[in-house]
Amino acid sequence: MKMNQIMTKSLLPLLILALFLAAPTFSGAISFFPRLHVSIENALPDNTNPLTVHCQSKQDDLGYRTLAVNEMIEWVFHENFWGTTLFYCHFWCCGKDKSVAVFDRKLYRRYCGKFCPWVVKKDGFYLSYIEGSFKLDSWWQIGIKTILL
Repeated sequence: MKMNQIMTKSLLPLLILALFLAAPTFSGAISFFPRLHVSIENALPDNTNPLTVHCQSKQDDLGYRTLAVNEMIEWVFHENFWGTTLFYCHFWCCGKDKSVAVFDRKLYRRYCGKFCPWVVKKDGFYLSYIEGSFKLDSWWQIGIKTILL
């Protein structure tokens, strides 16, 4: 009987660790890591077509959303155990499209802290840095026709 008790006591920590590592990174998960927040605001000019956005990570597909001017999407999640959580979004509007990594460890540690707010403007994608200023992170991709003109 003692052997069973010893095995149970030594396997229990391993079982708890396995459950912790297998937990998803989305906001509903139990985690020892801080809650992280990403938001994306459509700040395109008035009279612009809606912005279509599709965001996802390896674990979570947030689906397609259509944002009118001044509308926003946001979500909260926990980084995974290995620190490899990556959320990226694909954007479409006005004949342009672009994929942007809106969260990864580099952004979290160096630029935006626990809150990564993005603003989509006519010229590109702006990220708010820790001190609160928005800086252009990447330009819109322009169709081949425009590049060749």
